[in-house]
Amino acid sequence: MSLARQIYQFEGLLGFYRGYFITLGVFVPYSMIYFAAYEQLKGMAWRQLYPSSKQDKQSRFAGQDAHKEQVLPFFTVMGCAAVACGIAAGISNIVDVVKTRWQTSILSTTEETSSTRRIATQLFRQGGLASFTRGMGARIMWMVPSVTISMSTFEWLKAHGFTGALAS
Repeated sequence: MSLARQIYQFEGLLGFYRGYFITLGVFVPYSMIYFAAYEQLKGMAWRQLYPSSKQDKQSRFAGQDAHKEQVLPFFTVMGCAAVACGIAAGISNIVDVVKTRWQTSILSTTEETSSTRRIATQLFRQGGLASFTRGMGARIMWMVPSVTISMSTFEWLKAHGFTGALAS
């Protein structure tokens, strides 16, 4: 409660949303990268496990359409989810470092921490591009298990006809 009072006292109601838009700037690209990589990896797995016929190769989604009755093995789905998450988490870590600095800048507001652009500039001056990779390994290790479990569970439920029940 003390912290909430302090935030409200110094920044008002908007202080509780510090970093909201930059957080969207982290997770929207993360999601785009993740799902693009995930679907590409699943497509590659389909083509390896279920080679398409000549007619199927003309289809944009050859492999999946031709084998609707078949599903990717559970561990293949897990691998696709894990690799896609690692890629997306690594790339979006660049913005996540800036976001974290922005969110914590209330503790020591200076000229360098007054905007996200200034934070990014200061980070670059301090350590070059390597500054934006701080915590990347920890972020990947934190995100991969949860995303892998949730996506593998979703795909398993979908493959076994449970998605209709989830939607209602």
